[in-house]
Amino acid sequence: MPSHIVDVAARSRILRAQPLLGHAWVMSPPEALTYLREPRSMLRTLGIRLPAECPIETVLQNHDWLTGHTDGLAAPGEIVVYARGEGDGQRFYRVLLYASKASRPVPERQLLHDPTEEERPTSRVSDRVRGRVDAIRRSMTAAPIHNDVHTWLAPLTIDVPVTKSNAEAHRVLTALIDAVGQILPTNPAFEPVVEELSTVLQRQFNPGYSSVYRAYRAPDATFHRAFTGLLYAKAVHVLATSGFQRDQQVDDVARLLADPAPALRVLTDAARAHNPDFFAHATVEAAARRRDEGRLDRRLAEAEEQFASFDPDRRSRVSRFDAPSRRLELLSSENRTEWWFLPALVAYAINVWPLRGDQVPQ
Repeated sequence: MPSHIVDVAARSRILRAQPLLGHAWVMSPPEALTYLREPRSMLRTLGIRLPAECPIETVLQNHDWLTGHTDGLAAPGEIVVYARGEGDGQRFYRVLLYASKASRPVPERQLLHDPTEEERPTSRVSDRVRGRVDAIRRSMTAAPIHNDVHTWLAPLTIDVPVTKSNAEAHRVLTALIDAVGQILPTNPAFEPVVEELSTVLQRQFNPGYSSVYRAYRAPDATFHRAFTGLLYAKAVHVLATSGFQRDQQVDDVARLLADPAPALRVLTDAARAHNPDFFAHATVEAAARRRDEGRLDRRLAEAEEQFASFDPDRRSRVSRFDAPSRRLELLSSENRTEWWFLPALVAYAINVWPLRGDQVPQ
């Protein structure tokens, strides 16, 4: 059985978002011979399952050297065969084999970026800037709010008991957003609340969060996109762990909206009492941790995709939601007719709803 089997996409969220497969493994010469005789069967033992119509191409980079040093691949000796496989897994899959002496030292190499980074930065970050960012990051982790953020993020990083899948919770949340969208134009009581919540979202938070976020983010991930994706992930989690099912939850919200005044007071009071640094801190912390925590990264990526599903033209054009901004300007009431405004506001409301001034959202 080959060893050191690596799925490259499992190591990088950037590659997971691309259509190409990428694998690496190491074989002895006899194992390489077995692969050459039955490539599809060998790939299947590695967990790489390709459809029958997908052709497999194999290239031996130093074929003559390999056969000459292994008695035609029959003797293992001190030779190892390194394999790299890539392709779309539907129309082609190409395997590159390269043989080398096991005792050959690994060459010194200049990595394009640090192993802790997902990709090479588009612009070089100076040591001075990096030092300032690291200092701010250390002060973040030492701040009292950090423990609350850590507790709040924890359910997204572990398996917890749920009553419905994330996909079903997303469908419930979509129905709730639709219900709110139908009520808003007909009930003037909601107008000041919408204005209040969007104003609260524009409150100033510590500018250091923006600096640290830019150091950890993916190139196309604006702060407001990461912010809304995180809140949506937590809102879905709240619904996924709720004991109520879809019809019950939608009915409850409908009854609430029929006499909204008491609930709206609770919501606006909670939003005003909420520390404006909390969700900014959580957004930065999630951006820093998702690079190394696969479960958190997958959950946030799923939530970002679910949130983007509200865009009616997402497949045909570049959304205005992708426009750069320093803070949360796109969540102001000036953008209330945009597709992202109401889903973001509802997700925010779900996340601050349990608050009573002195609490943090759980």
